[in-house]
Amino acid sequence: MECKRNKDSFLLTDGMHDREHKGGVIVFPTHVTMKLHDRELINKIEQQITSCSYRVGHFFTGKYIDDDKIYDEKSISVELDGFSSRYLLSFAETLAKELMQEKVLVKNLNNNRIYISSINE
Repeated sequence: MECKRNKDSFLLTDGMHDREHKGGVIVFPTHVTMKLHDRELINKIEQQITSCSYRVGHFFTGKYIDDDKIYDEKSISVELDGFSSRYLLSFAETLAKELMQEKVLVKNLNNNRIYISSINE
């Protein structure tokens, strides 16, 4: 239910997602935001990808609670362009592992769905 309420809670870059594979947004829980610096996140992203557009910031304006994890306007997000659905979820899991996170919220722009991506599932 919360995912449906939050489907329009993402601030996307105009014109960024016009490719065949639109990509998506990965949102980290708020407790991570307190510990994570943008530069650290950018370094992790650049180690994994080389040929797509991305930006790091606060792009989620809704609120989602999953167990003890809270995702809201204070959460750091990564907006990615040119990722297929499969690669987006795989990259979200990889990034979560790199940053030692159990779960991240993922907005898939290819099919307009929102997921919780868990490295333990």
